[in-house]
Amino acid sequence: MVYGRLNFRQAVSKYFIPLGRERYMIVGPGWNGIHVPTDVGDYLGDFSPRAVKRGLKMCLDLDLCAADLHRHTCKSFDTLQEDPKITKRPPVLSPRAVLAKSLRVGMDFVPETDHDTMAAHEELGRQEGLITGVENTLKIERNNGSKEYDEIHSCTYCLDAGQYKEIRKIINVGEMTSMKGLERYVRFCEQESLPCTANHLGWKGRYAAEPNPQRIYEIAQLFDVLELNLHRVRMNNMNVFMLAYTLGKPIVAVGDLHCPIYGISYTLAPIGEDDQASHSGFTHSCCPSIEGFISFFKNILKGKFILIHHDLTPTYFAKEVVDYYISPSLTPGYSQDPNGRYTGITLVDLSMKYVLNGGIKDRFPILTRCVKRSLQNVNVVKKSIETLYMRKENRRAMKLHAGLRAIIEEKSISSVESVEVQREAYPSFVGQIGDSSILPEPMSLRQSLINPGQFIHSEP
Repeated sequence: MVYGRLNFRQAVSKYFIPLGRERYMIVGPGWNGIHVPTDVGDYLGDFSPRAVKRGLKMCLDLDLCAADLHRHTCKSFDTLQEDPKITKRPPVLSPRAVLAKSLRVGMDFVPETDHDTMAAHEELGRQEGLITGVENTLKIERNNGSKEYDEIHSCTYCLDAGQYKEIRKIINVGEMTSMKGLERYVRFCEQESLPCTANHLGWKGRYAAEPNPQRIYEIAQLFDVLELNLHRVRMNNMNVFMLAYTLGKPIVAVGDLHCPIYGISYTLAPIGEDDQASHSGFTHSCCPSIEGFISFFKNILKGKFILIHHDLTPTYFAKEVVDYYISPSLTPGYSQDPNGRYTGITLVDLSMKYVLNGGIKDRFPILTRCVKRSLQNVNVVKKSIETLYMRKENRRAMKLHAGLRAIIEEKSISSVESVEVQREAYPSFVGQIGDSSILPEPMSLRQSLINPGQFIHSEP
């Protein structure tokens, strides 16, 4: 898949269409002759999947299906856990509730991708619109004599229990594996015709080592599809787009939601007979939903996708954390184990451990009440996210950006000796060797926090 002979800034300007300050429509390079008007946002209503599909039909005469390809239920260990005996209602993140609400907002396919388990699909069985899926966790050793490892996540779709059992053997769930193990996993998915994606590249696991640019680049090369994630900072997602653009990989937009919110970031693509020329060779005959999803995914591979992507903002993240992590954790009937719910916001996680620790909260009741009130104040949590979490994540993403840029420029220079071989892998860099301006300079921390639109809106 070729994004065209544009430099990276021009590619961002061409493919990213702003729909407001924090939301973008990203048009894949596989559409022929499509012209998106500048006022396309006026057709898309409230940006729910149902409204966007209707608007794109009116505006561009496109019949598209929608899916959030990364979605969790209560079967994931790090989601809202409820005791129905106390709350007197079914869990809001039960597999059945997630399926029903996703379909209600306009999703055509609902892959439920819990962490290292297919318990949701064992509970539901076959349902119209439901796509079997799992988010696999791989701990890839660094091979430098230390205990450091990279934590990589990947979603696999349309698999059955037997195939998942084989995947668990290949990736050595819960233990260390190697890059060869990751290669065997990707090769197994190809052999079994199972679509898979590389999730939130550049993310640091709780106990994992800092992301390594060379390792991230090698992983991006292995997978057919990369992921833009609602819960990653803008610079991290732009690093993923830079990799996808450089390597000619399609991208998908996902929510990675662990709470009862639906239709924020998602992927649209057509289904139909016109995808028969796809090289993927995916074939399934289990049920109509899977047949349609395979067609949907093959069109993504051909670059025929439209993404609705929302940036992670302190305001949105603070409201999600307070409403769906802090408040429930302080309410009887919900899980009160702080170790199972990790936000990555150091101050919030430490405060929750303090508040939920029986010994400490009993000894200092007044201080505990003050901490509880602060934790349930959205503005206080928002300030913590702005000053601690977002800054830390932006520094990490900018450091990764510099490393990836150096690798890409080195690969571009080495292509001089074999231009014909490299032309397909690096279409945008042939003929621009040594031009360090082809990639954007990393945003300053102040720009990334105060003027979040500057990176996307920059002119070529």
